[in-house]
Amino acid sequence: MDLRRMRFAEYYVASSNGTESAIKAGYSQKTAYSQANRLLKNVEVQNYIKELESKERDKRILDARERKVILSDIAKDEINDPQCRIKAIDTLNKMTGEYTTKVEASVQTDPFSGLTTEELRELIDDG
Repeated sequence: MDLRRMRFAEYYVASSNGTESAIKAGYSQKTAYSQANRLLKNVEVQNYIKELESKERDKRILDARERKVILSDIAKDEINDPQCRIKAIDTLNKMTGEYTTKVEASVQTDPFSGLTTEELRELIDDG
């Protein structure tokens, strides 16, 4: 794909305006509208736009460390409402596994499992 098409796609992702993007990419103002329509139907341009949009979405997602920093800032800032601070601490505790759930389980095994029919008959006869 040539540089002008790439620029068009980049401007288009930023503005969602095809005509404006075509002009900024170097197409003439006279043909910008029709060029934009043509470019938006081009498979290479479409794929590049999808790739750029995907990268933009990924940039907006906070990773775990960034979330912890924000929550820590909320929890430490005494200007914040106490409920907000408590909620931030609670969320941090959940994220870091501070809360554990105790589970009690009992397992009962069948004392006769694994015995053959013959061994079971001998037990019945003996008992």
